[in-house]
Amino acid sequence: MRPKLKRPILTYVLAAANALCVILLCLYAAVHIPTFNLAFYNWQYSVNDTYNVVAMEEEELMRVTRHMLDYMRGRTPELQVYALVGGQMRPFFSEREVLHMVDVYELFVLGDLLRNIAVAWFVATLVLLVFMRVPVIPTLAKAYRWVIGTLIALTAALTALIAFDFDHSWRVFHEIFFDNDLWLLDPAVELLINIVPLPFFLTLSIFVGVIFLVMLAALFVAAHIVCKGEHRERLKL
Repeated sequence: MRPKLKRPILTYVLAAANALCVILLCLYAAVHIPTFNLAFYNWQYSVNDTYNVVAMEEEELMRVTRHMLDYMRGRTPELQVYALVGGQMRPFFSEREVLHMVDVYELFVLGDLLRNIAVAWFVATLVLLVFMRVPVIPTLAKAYRWVIGTLIALTAALTALIAFDFDHSWRVFHEIFFDNDLWLLDPAVELLINIVPLPFFLTLSIFVGVIFLVMLAALFVAAHIVCKGEHRERLKL
């Protein structure tokens, strides 16, 4: 009797792991969609009057932004770039900003690694479920509905907590993911904090949260439809 008891438990574990992999991939996509979207930066620069704040022409600041995003993606090895600021050609980033962006780049590298692991685990759990000859789609649908339903509630609670005091939440985020204080930049000295100030990150966080929740909601609805269909089929039998 023991093998029969173990098999359903393993099935649920694999299905839940598969769901978590997809959720992680959704979060990865939700972060990257606005973060690497030049139109989002241009819009925020206009909203925050950034072009006047840093005394740069739109085309010049967008060129610097494009270079910065290429660096964060690993497409160029050097962050530093010369730009026309206030009518003078100068290095755009200070030494402190360069060092901080090294940490940011490594954070995105870690994200890419987690994405690859999630893809590998997604494929592995799917293959194992098929090998076990279980009804894969209904099994995954049940797991997705349960895991995503729980996560939506947790995400909503976390979003409310962050929105209540974003400044404190932003500080906690940096203290968790960075082991130094290089992220504490002086707006009177460094340009980076002027082009991406706190309001920029607040808007970015909202976009990430909304995109993530929409993806989760779509998966939850799809899983719910599959579960309902399976329930109807059982009633017919």
